[in-house]
Amino acid sequence: MSETLDLLQDLVVSEINHVEVVQQVLQVVADRKMFYYDKLLPLLFNLRGKPLTLKNHFPMRSLFARVLPEQVTYKTGRQISKSASNATHSVIMGAATPYYNILHVTPLFEMIRKFSANYVAPLIEESALREMFVSPRCNKSVLQRSLRNGSNLFFTFAFNDCIRVRGNTANAIKYDEYQNLDASFEPIINQTVAASGAGIDFSDEAALSEANAPCIMRFGTPLTFENGLEQAWETSSQAEWAIQCEKCRKINIPTLREDLEKMLGPRERIEKVTPQTPGIVCAKCGHYLYTRNGRWKHAFPERRQSHVGYHIPQCIMPFHCESDQGWTTLQQYRFNRNKASVAEFYNEICGESYDHGAKLISVTDIRHVAVLPPREDFETHLDVIRSGRYVDWGMGIDWGGGGINGISKTAFAFAGLRGDGVIEVFSGFRSQTPNNFNLEANRARDIAYSYKCRFIAMDFHGPGNRLRWDKLLETGVPKSMTMPISYTRVGNGAVSRLVPEDRKERIPAHHQLNKARSFLTISQLIRSGRIRFFQYDYKNKEFPGLLNDFTSLAEDRVKLKQAGEIYTIIHVPAIGPDDFADAVNYVICGLFTRVGRWPDTGSIMTIADLTPEQQAAIDPKYRDENLDWFLKDD
Repeated sequence: MSETLDLLQDLVVSEINHVEVVQQVLQVVADRKMFYYDKLLPLLFNLRGKPLTLKNHFPMRSLFARVLPEQVTYKTGRQISKSASNATHSVIMGAATPYYNILHVTPLFEMIRKFSANYVAPLIEESALREMFVSPRCNKSVLQRSLRNGSNLFFTFAFNDCIRVRGNTANAIKYDEYQNLDASFEPIINQTVAASGAGIDFSDEAALSEANAPCIMRFGTPLTFENGLEQAWETSSQAEWAIQCEKCRKINIPTLREDLEKMLGPRERIEKVTPQTPGIVCAKCGHYLYTRNGRWKHAFPERRQSHVGYHIPQCIMPFHCESDQGWTTLQQYRFNRNKASVAEFYNEICGESYDHGAKLISVTDIRHVAVLPPREDFETHLDVIRSGRYVDWGMGIDWGGGGINGISKTAFAFAGLRGDGVIEVFSGFRSQTPNNFNLEANRARDIAYSYKCRFIAMDFHGPGNRLRWDKLLETGVPKSMTMPISYTRVGNGAVSRLVPEDRKERIPAHHQLNKARSFLTISQLIRSGRIRFFQYDYKNKEFPGLLNDFTSLAEDRVKLKQAGEIYTIIHVPAIGPDDFADAVNYVICGLFTRVGRWPDTGSIMTIADLTPEQQAAIDPKYRDENLDWFLKDD
């Protein structure tokens, strides 16, 4: 086999006319004798009349590795040769592995038709080895292309449902435009490979050499953080194309979390963009970066054997960063010169997820302020409290009850108010026993005492929650330490007001909190960095953490029967629970109430973007010319 590899270095496509040599070339791929087999591509395929090469598409070389894990996710910008590389990989794997079936899935028929007709078909038809791949008896339809060795490339789509996918049997699945696919379809579609024996034992060299292609592959351009593509990326190894600066030796990582913004350079530049003076620069010293010298850096190397993920933004591709025209177009998107939105720039160009729209608080907002230690770090939290960092601190509770969908659980949030007005939500957890009132009351008492909380603010809406308040008092918690709170949707007074005890109706004194105005205020404090959270705790769909609860809140308007409408905040159950968000709202209400005032929301409005409707909802006295009001609880 080594002699065959030496021979390949001297071959030209036009010279390959011997069946034996071609079979040896394909056997190299099938036997995994090369760590990367991208060097074989020019010998097998043509693209627009020229030998196909990854010279200017080097990040896609990772797709042609000797062995890939069971799951592969590509999160990319547009125009980085994603579809062409995907098609090439399918054809070469199908041709090299007898009776190997690959199922390609897109959301729409037009997408899969274009992929089959515009990418897969030309690779086969224009190849100098076409007769080795197919025969006159092979199926050449748009939705199925069979190869001479018994392998099949299936093409289907799933938008409203995935019924048409049922019945297929495949060795591998490739999802394209995954960001537009309903993620709930994936478990059903994945059953088509349930009996394929996919999975690789990396410790067994014999099994390694005989391993087939990965079971599931996803390709797409990201949208929001709740999108299925981003969720898949979060569970992957999260590889970024790391480029070391030749001048200062800094390792530049082209992602928004690291150096991407600075790597894109200034708004205007004097030098023309060329391969010698590329557009992309070092985030530290501003020296030119040469993306061809980069390498993959995995954020979670331990995941590489099960789920590898690659992020490929446009700026690292030579036909963008080494071309003056390509770089000019990229910068036009960046600075909105072609009327592209911020979300479109991050999604289409940077290959990054970005939240925008009518949601009250996005994952982007939350992640920017999730800068504190992990919520489980109990000893660190106690050290901070003992250090005198907080002028006041306490616990918020949103009592759960299972809910119609079984997702309503009791949530606890712990927050402290610093002397400079910044609030730190340093811990929290969700209980799994919302219907055991006695157990949860004792748990609330114990954890409040452990954190030495000065007050407990809790949900007081409805008879059931009043009973929970009674149970908490029965555990020995002083009544003066508690702050019962009930939501109200309307009201032009203070955000929070004290309702005196009603002995006739047997309703104890409690606080009424305007839900819409309080959450709008909190959302602006988050966006301006005045509320900070523990480390972002999302793991996967099964363990979404606590902070993602904020993303299930949305703005809504309720029309009244008489006239007008009410601005309100609603919960979107399809996204997830909102229990922890409510618990945070309660504890923050307690902090502001105990210091005697809510923040200067007028100054917040100058920092974070609000619509006039949102401003009016926060402040009934709002006028465009006067934002410097100050709200107090009288």
